[in-house]
Amino acid sequence: MKMKLEAEVDSASEAIVPSSILPTLSKFSYSREESALILGISVRQVDTYLQRGLLEKRQRGRRVTIPVESLWKALHSDQNPSQLAA
Repeated sequence: MKMKLEAEVDSASEAIVPSSILPTLSKFSYSREESALILGISVRQVDTYLQRGLLEKRQRGRRVTIPVESLWKALHSDQNPSQLAA
């Protein structure tokens, strides 16, 4: 399932993630936590994708960031992110 970048509000319920929390894809790279939010997966799953090479990473010292191009590919791939890890 691909995550939309804007939270949709159903009349019967509140949005799962408020749009004010969702980052816009205006930066060059994102933290693991931001990437998890964008992809709609857990930080642990992001770490798994990084280990398997399914997401690219940039590392400066201990800080790990994921380039926006890598997130864009994951968001627009034909496969569900959970199927990528299989």
